[in-house]
Amino acid sequence: MGCSMAAPDTNPTGAPAASTVSDTPAPGPAAIQITQKNLYDLCFDKVANAGYLAPGDKSNVTFPPEDEAITVTRDDGYIGIYLLISDGNNASSAESAVSCVAKGSSLDPDWYWYGVETPYETVAQATESLHVVIPE
Repeated sequence: MGCSMAAPDTNPTGAPAASTVSDTPAPGPAAIQITQKNLYDLCFDKVANAGYLAPGDKSNVTFPPEDEAITVTRDDGYIGIYLLISDGNNASSAESAVSCVAKGSSLDPDWYWYGVETPYETVAQATESLHVVIPE
């Protein structure tokens, strides 16, 4: 008969050792409801990352301060923003208009519309463009 030695039991209770791994996932970024204020940053990121700006250095694109943007909250819950940008990378047009209409959360926006277009002549026209509902 062979004899084997077992390692000494360091847990005298016989209970499993406590795990240092947590079952709770690490907190990720919090979803924030889209508002007129935070749509400004979301719109810039969406337009820049979707390729709507002229190719080149993003630092050549100047967005106006938030308080110069036209913002509306529509009857259907969507929020719209319209602002004029200076795109130093665009040789054919130094000034463009950016507009975005979205609702939902900052992590999963429901984009109704976003893009770059020719600027409207008046604030009233720009404001009205944010209210337009595109038929399905």
